[in-house]
Amino acid sequence: MAVKHPDHPVTNRVDALTDGVFAIASTLLVIDLKIPEIPKVHTQAQVIDSLLKVTPSLVAFTISFFTILIYWINHDGISKAITHFNHRLSWLNILLLFFIVLVPFPTRFIAEYPTEFVAVEFYGFTLFLLGCTANTMFWYLAFKANLLDPRIKMATRKSVMIKFLFGPSLYLISMIAAFISIYISLAIFIIVPIIFFIPVSQETILKELKVEDE
Repeated sequence: MAVKHPDHPVTNRVDALTDGVFAIASTLLVIDLKIPEIPKVHTQAQVIDSLLKVTPSLVAFTISFFTILIYWINHDGISKAITHFNHRLSWLNILLLFFIVLVPFPTRFIAEYPTEFVAVEFYGFTLFLLGCTANTMFWYLAFKANLLDPRIKMATRKSVMIKFLFGPSLYLISMIAAFISIYISLAIFIIVPIIFFIPVSQETILKELKVEDE
C-alpha cells in the first residue's frame, strides 16, 4: 500500500512554486488598485465622490483576492493528502497557476468597465476556466492516477469532487445570466467566494481530506 510522503522533494518544490505564484497574483491585484484623484482645492464631498468612483476597483480587488485565497487554501489542503506529484499532475498544477496569475487582468478590466457585457463575460469565463482546471486536477489525482492517500475512501473523494464542482457551475451560470442582466452575474461573483469562505463550509471540505494518524 502506498503511503504519504509529506517531505517528498518534488512535492516540496511544487508547493514552493505554487505559493510563490499565488503570492505574485495577490500582489498584482494590489498594484492594480486605483487611488482616488482629489483636486488640490477640494471639499469633503469631493473626497467622498472621488472615493466612490474607485469603488468598483476595490470591490473587484476584494472578490478576486478572496477567490485566489480560497484556491490556495484548497490547494494546501489537497497537497497534504497526496502521496506525490507525478509528471502529469505537475503540468496540471502549472495550468492552474497560469489561470491564477491571469486573474488580475480580467479583474482590472471589470474594475474599469463594471457594467460592460464583455468585461463581465471575460471575468466569468476566466474564473470558469480556473475552476474547471482545479476540478480536472482533483479528478486526476483522486480518481485517474489515484495519488491521494489510500486511506481516503472513494465515497469521500466523490463527495469532495461534487462540492468542488459548485464553483465552476456557478461561474457558467453567471456567463449565461449576463445575457439577461449583468447585475445577476456580478451578484454571483460576490456570492461564490462568500459561500466558500464561510469557515464551516471550507473546513468541512478540507476535513474530509484530512487523514488522522493511526
